[in-house]
Amino acid sequence: MTILIDLKILFLLWLINFTPPLLAFFLEDRFNQPVDFGKRLKDGRLALGPHKTWRGIAGSLICGSLLSIMFHLPIWVGFFSALLSMSGDLTSSFIKRRLSKPSGRNFPVLDQFFEGALPFIVLTPYFQLNLIRTCFLIFLFCLGAYLGSIFYKSILLKEPFPWYPRSLKARTRFKEISSCTPNFKHFQPFLHFEEAFYYHRFIKFFFKATGLYDRGVNNALDITVNRKTITLSTLPQDFNNFNILYFSDLHIDGLEGLATKVSSLI
Repeated sequence: MTILIDLKILFLLWLINFTPPLLAFFLEDRFNQPVDFGKRLKDGRLALGPHKTWRGIAGSLICGSLLSIMFHLPIWVGFFSALLSMSGDLTSSFIKRRLSKPSGRNFPVLDQFFEGALPFIVLTPYFQLNLIRTCFLIFLFCLGAYLGSIFYKSILLKEPFPWYPRSLKARTRFKEISSCTPNFKHFQPFLHFEEAFYYHRFIKFFFKATGLYDRGVNNALDITVNRKTITLSTLPQDFNNFNILYFSDLHIDGLEGLATKVSSLI
């Protein structure tokens, strides 16, 4: 029974704190009004930074309330746990801005402690936790939250190369990793279930029902090679009769027989 309660507490806090990045993952730049409205304090620094949004706070409060129902807890326990956790998160951001730490970067302990410890103002008396158990749960929360932040910030938000010219969105990076890594191939329908349903169920059914599917397959397999000869008067002699083969975006795993046809032509 004690272990079950501890797991409820940990998952409640982890999911509450996972809600803001999850909303950022799906909604990206929509409804992401910063809590500090982008205003700077007298020290010239932002109060909190662009990563702390009203969207994230509202989502966490709703998530905490719903999780309380799922975990058979009073709604006020989840709501105030989320409110205190978000207050701790804002406190961490405020401290980091005063220390001139960049927004969105990982800072172990400072990033996790306040958002993990403050909810126990509610959780400790409600579950009648002793000091040792409370401290142990805070430690487990911080450890789990830190590992999660490494995955999100150091993997999903990692630039493909140092001079990458634009800001990379987590959803784009996740699609790149899951779509371009061979080990993820068998998990595609689960990682991108909406695309699996839309493309492989709805669209396929539509074209089969209209009798256009077989014609589309034949068109896709009707591949030809176009040869272009380019003459340049300024071309160095070493490049005479130099052949260039260019191909991209083949999607050869999307249609049976396509890989064989492309391979034979190449």
